[in-house]
Amino acid sequence: YDYSKQNGYDVDSIGAGVEHTEYKNVEKDGVSYTFNPRIDTILYIGVDQTDGLDSDSLAGRADVVILFVLNKDTGKITSINFSRDTMTAIRTYTADGQALGTTKQHLAYAFQFAGGGKAGCQNVAWSVSNLLGGIPIEEYVATDIKTIVAINDLVGGVTVTVPNDDLGSLYPEFAEGATVKLNSSNVETFVRYRDTEVDFSNNTRRERQKAFLNAFFPQLSELMSKNINSVWEKYLTIEKDTISSITRNEYIDIANNFLKMDYGNVEFYPPEGEDRNGELHDEFYIDEEALRKKILEILENFFLNSVKMNLHI
Repeated sequence: YDYSKQNGYDVDSIGAGVEHTEYKNVEKDGVSYTFNPRIDTILYIGVDQTDGLDSDSLAGRADVVILFVLNKDTGKITSINFSRDTMTAIRTYTADGQALGTTKQHLAYAFQFAGGGKAGCQNVAWSVSNLLGGIPIEEYVATDIKTIVAINDLVGGVTVTVPNDDLGSLYPEFAEGATVKLNSSNVETFVRYRDTEVDFSNNTRRERQKAFLNAFFPQLSELMSKNINSVWEKYLTIEKDTISSITRNEYIDIANNFLKMDYGNVEFYPPEGEDRNGELHDEFYIDEEALRKKILEILENFFLNSVKMNLHI
């Protein structure tokens, strides 16, 4: 299932923001598929840090890891929401940046283990790409905690339907099924709060993050359609609290494609697997066979039907 090994591509060379000169090939049921160049892959990383991502303080952890796949041909957006607790291969480094190899650890630590910054983003991208068998990740955007309010304010406040009751006892306005317009006083609670004394509380938090994105995307598209430059201009006001591989020209290209997306055709996919109680923290083990089947199911999002082959995977 490691696509990278099928054509000799070096997984260790994969890094977001790096130009890839060859696309991966995969064979399924005797048909060869080649990576579709009309796909945008953008990795969003939400870091549990409050002092700016360009600071010299200890790097935070990747609390939110979501890969957005935009298919320019079908207009479909696929959002693959990885649990921060996913136990997977993480590249580790010395304090001066020398590679030490890989270790199996929480995906959340990939940002911290590379010292944060661009290296941290690329380390998270490598781990996610590795989970997906080497599918390259073209761009990344990382934000810290302080940007949560700004992201919500960007579209004038997101109105959500609360998907579960894990906040209801502490925050009655967030009772399951309630409709709430998020603002500067409550948006961080909605998308970030969880009771760490409750096992696997990140799962219900991710459900709330999905509800936020469901409402956010259409409002963002409406804003862009009125003034495509406005989002970039607002981004510049919070730039010190973000890290991104996306340049202004790349943003314009992505934004134009984003405006063509079908928001009734957004798939939110949390990889299946097993939650376990770890020695110190919750742990999540991805069902590799289920993930393999899912990637094959959505191959049209990643690959183009190429040449009939007498090969199978």
